[in-house]
Formats: sequence, structure tokens, C-alpha cells
Amino acid sequence: MFIGLLICIVLLLYVVVVYYAYNSDSPKYVNGIYVSELAIIHSRKQCKIDYCRLLKKATINDANPIKQLTLLDFSSGGASGYAHGAVIVDLISYLFNPLCL
Repeated sequence: MFIGLLICIVLLLYVVVVYYAYNSDSPKYVNGIYVSELAIIHSRKQCKIDYCRLLKKATINDANPIKQLTLLDFSSGGASGYAHGAVIVDLISYLFNPLCL
């Protein structure tokens, strides 16, 4: 009984850690493209999108996510606009030469 309870607690802690690791606002790399915390937070709060998921779709050279990503409005985000611009530059580099990054 005690061992079963201990296993359940360990599994629950593992699920919590994995959930927070994937849903945090910390900086991430998407196919070698660095995405800053500023871009992630601004896109989630102001644009209501998952920036990393959209970027991942854009890296497979799908025209709609690329267009959607480039048209995001970061003008009110201060420094997050620069972070977004850096992502767009890296995305262009990735799409034309995926081995560069």
C-alpha cells in the first residue's frame, strides 16, 4: 500500500514538472531559432496566440503560419518588437538554408 502511494506521488510530481516545463514563459528554441521570453509573453497576452507553436509551423515552410507570424503587431510591446524582428530574421535564414542555424 505504501509503495503504491509513493509511486503515485512520484508520478504526480513528474506530471506537474513536465507541465510547467512546457507551459512556462521561459525562453525557448524552436528548430534552432531562439525565442525570447518577451516575445512569448507579448504574443500570449496581446495577440492571444502560442508564438512557439506558430513558429514551429512556419519552419516547415507553410505559407499561412509564415504570413501570420510576420503580420503580428508588436508595436506596443517595446523591446518585444526587437525580439520578434530577430525571430523573423532567423526564420528567413532557416527557410533559405536550414543548416545555417
